[in-house]
Amino acid sequence: MRKVMSRMSSRLVLLGALAASPVVALAHGDHQHEHQGADSLAAAFKNGVVEGHVGLYGQYQKNKEAADPDRFGFAAGSASLLYETASLHGFSLGFGAWGTTRLAERNSDDRNPPNGDYKDEIMANAIIHNAFLRYQHDDFGHLTAGLQEIDLEWLTDYIQGVTAEVEAVENLELTLGWAKRNAVVDFDGVSERFELMNDSRGLYFLDAKYTPWEWLELNPYYYHAAKMFRAPGLKATATLELSEGLESATGAQFVRSSTDADSGLENGDLLWLSQDFSYRDATLGGGWLKVDRRGTGGIDSFGDQQPFEEGNNIFTEDARTWYLNAGYSLADLGLDLGLLYGRTRYLDTTSGDYLREKELNLTADYEIIENLSLGVIFAKVSHDDPAESYQVIKTTLQYNF
Repeated sequence: MRKVMSRMSSRLVLLGALAASPVVALAHGDHQHEHQGADSLAAAFKNGVVEGHVGLYGQYQKNKEAADPDRFGFAAGSASLLYETASLHGFSLGFGAWGTTRLAERNSDDRNPPNGDYKDEIMANAIIHNAFLRYQHDDFGHLTAGLQEIDLEWLTDYIQGVTAEVEAVENLELTLGWAKRNAVVDFDGVSERFELMNDSRGLYFLDAKYTPWEWLELNPYYYHAAKMFRAPGLKATATLELSEGLESATGAQFVRSSTDADSGLENGDLLWLSQDFSYRDATLGGGWLKVDRRGTGGIDSFGDQQPFEEGNNIFTEDARTWYLNAGYSLADLGLDLGLLYGRTRYLDTTSGDYLREKELNLTADYEIIENLSLGVIFAKVSHDDPAESYQVIKTTLQYNF
């Protein structure tokens, strides 16, 4: 009875906060526009804002020891449009779509099947990824219902749901809501459709960012998936200027998941510590992650933030991961360079053995002209099992408008 009451209380708290708040939610994305208020429906549509992209993407992977084709990849073109009306009495409408088309595909035996490697990653050539109604209040925040982009600690990409972002209290940002479906829509992967989350029961979430002092951000959060898990967590980041031009950023995060007896999951937790330094145009840092022997308790089921490009086993049972990273920005040339190297030791639940996986990431981002950029990522994964070792290169050329 206590467990049932706890679940009901968590739902009521979140739903009550949504209902009591005269506010509104998440407008995520690389571009955010200030809309001029309209005095009529016609003016709202006429003065709306359009943004989007046109891009080319390619990836090529090599694994000599794998049973599958040891060399494969594809190239694809994509484009997206997102339109949002101007605000009319605080309300606006948004609609967006993303399309991808295969340009080339290669396997080691020179096959080019209709449903080959491209279809494994790009499951839909076209998808509606934004369709929302938004209400915005200048003094409180905004509320969004429908298909929308989201970027939280354990909920990412796109969702169908209701989200609210509240900024009524100084130094405090609240993001809360409920998501019923989610989908991935990006250059390197597109979901077939928006899939139900947690058997249509969805996911409730509450994320708070409080800055009591300029140098400290406290980020408590809570995720509740009915009959699946309840996961409170806390992330703290301290940013200090040690001397002129030299800055330190120290991070610590812990999340514990308590799972439902019928979920098929076990209770778990995750600890993440990080330390980064920046001096003018250079950065240097590292981190350490520890997963409970029983796993993460399902907290990474609907999205995650992690340091690696691949990171295949970073959230596996009893995983221990360390990494080092460095970066340098050549602002005059519009070029950003990055390097990351780390190792994960984890429990293989099938064999009962502990295995190791090392990963090297090299990244380069170059702004060719304004809004036109080229990005290159090289990842090399070295595993105790040679069949799981591979290297991949990913290239993106995109123009944003």
